[in-house]
Amino acid sequence: KEVLPFTPFRFGEGEEYEAVPLLAQHSKAETAYVYLIEKAGKTYLHLTDTGRLPQETLDYLQTRFSARVKVDFVTFDCTFLFHTVGAVARHMGLEDNLAMQKEFEKRGIADGHTRYAITHYSHNDAPLKENLDRAEREYGYIPTYDGTSIEF
Repeated sequence: KEVLPFTPFRFGEGEEYEAVPLLAQHSKAETAYVYLIEKAGKTYLHLTDTGRLPQETLDYLQTRFSARVKVDFVTFDCTFLFHTVGAVARHMGLEDNLAMQKEFEKRGIADGHTRYAITHYSHNDAPLKENLDRAEREYGYIPTYDGTSIEF
């Protein structure tokens, strides 16, 4: 099924999930998406395989969440772990995640009840257990692994 940016679609048995494709910052050769997923009033922002979000995506999220509850859960791309790559990179590190979190809070997309996890690590940045534990201690982000299950 072809999806279009900022155009919600439904899926799942009984179509109980709503997803909104959001523009990612990843490839100039193709349109890349991240997703906002909602089910039964819970919202999940899946930000994997992207750099910091483009302005158009941030504006959409700000409009969507300005008059309602905030995003419940966010997964951040954390390819670069403790290396900051900045606003134009195709992936993020912890400081980039923190910059996005602050932007979400400033725009009313997220608040103090929003929970965050990190994923999509690169072997080049030593995502060893001790480094992921350090990331959780220092930034408060839940490190994920294959098979991680988180309820929110």
